[in-house]
Amino acid sequence: MEPHTFGVDAKGHTALRAYQVGGGSESGEYIGWKLFHANEMHGVTVQPQTFAGPRPGYKRGDKAFASIRAQL
Repeated sequence: MEPHTFGVDAKGHTALRAYQVGGGSESGEYIGWKLFHANEMHGVTVQPQTFAGPRPGYKRGDKAFASIRAQL
């Protein structure tokens, strides 16, 4: 995944908005924009790959977040 926004969502969950580039997904959508709740993320590892910048469709000030702690 390519993380774009991290903070607290409107429901009070610590969350991450990211673009998923591959891997598994409970929703069946393996690629695209997702909102991940931090308490539901397991087995997370940091990979050496990087990405050049924001993906098309990225919006700073994501309205899903009540409080943004970091964003591109």
